Amino acid sequence: SAAVVMMGEYPTSDVLGIGSDLLQSDTTQEVITVKYMPFYTNDEVFRVFRVHDATTDELLPSDISDESDIYISEDAAKRFFPDATEYVGKVLLSPSELWNKGTITKYYDTLKVAGVFRPMKLNASTTQPVPTAYRIMPKSTLYASIPSVTEIAFRLRGDASAASFEEKFKKEIVPLLPLGEDYKFYGMHNLAKNWADKEVTSGATNKLRLHVGMMAFFLLCVFLAVSGTFWLRAKARRGEIGLRKALGGSRRRILAEFLTESGWLVTLAWLVGIVIVYNRVHVTGFAEAPEFLNDAYPQNRLAPHFWIVSGIVYVLTLSIAFVGTWFPARQAARTDAAEALRGDT
Repeated sequence: SAAVVMMGEYPTSDVLGIGSDLLQSDTTQEVITVKYMPFYTNDEVFRVFRVHDATTDELLPSDISDESDIYISEDAAKRFFPDATEYVGKVLLSPSELWNKGTITKYYDTLKVAGVFRPMKLNASTTQPVPTAYRIMPKSTLYASIPSVTEIAFRLRGDASAASFEEKFKKEIVPLLPLGEDYKFYGMHNLAKNWADKEVTSGATNKLRLHVGMMAFFLLCVFLAVSGTFWLRAKARRGEIGLRKALGGSRRRILAEFLTESGWLVTLAWLVGIVIVYNRVHVTGFAEAPEFLNDAYPQNRLAPHFWIVSGIVYVLTLSIAFVGTWFPARQAARTDAAEALRGDT
């Protein structure tokens, strides 16, 4: 499959940029900003980029010709029509203003929802899908809007070799492409490699590595701190443990007591920590979500984000604390009662 890529319809390219459009379901509803990506009727852009229908999971058709039809992402549809279960056929309004001799006249272009597709990431610099709309490029602006650099995207069959295709294309097709000085072939790039490269240049890869490294260092510190603490506690309570074993205390009971103490320490520290973090979130302004984040996702809302992250931190810290406690507690539970009491006296 192949599709001519112009005006930012290419989901993973920052070369041409992707514009925005303002839409609303009626004149009283809040205007919502969506990423706007035009396409050309009878093109294979949906097949090339695997844009699937949110209901049937089939590829969207691109053979429509009505310029008032529009495709919207599922997350956008839920924001425009929160109470609806069927979105096809719904009407959206695109607000515009007309200036005439200092007078501003507001009017609306009417658009009909022709289909709803699954949310998708538009490029490597974004971390999650955003409300998106595909709309046919009007014929009146088709030729006037052709950019200086045009891309053609190909999707190969599953059994085809990308390297072989590129080699054969350059050998057999590229010599036929130049048209004087007006049109030249600039090269080819692989979509997956392009995505990975842009994640590196945008800083997404390094940011992820930094966060993973910080998390690993934090968990290592928790492990060493808990393990060291309970080694000392086990040594200091050696006589007590020996006495309990002499009176019939089991290894399992002693081990369970150490693990329970570890769990309580982590829980108390976590409760104090979330109070401090919650106040810091408000003081530093993190409670206010960035303007363009899609609040359909729970991680973009303060309450669910805070409690989800806090819960994950608690589970990870508790798990590492139990691992750090297990070894000294297990060693303490194996202490011989007579030897411990003799050493204690």
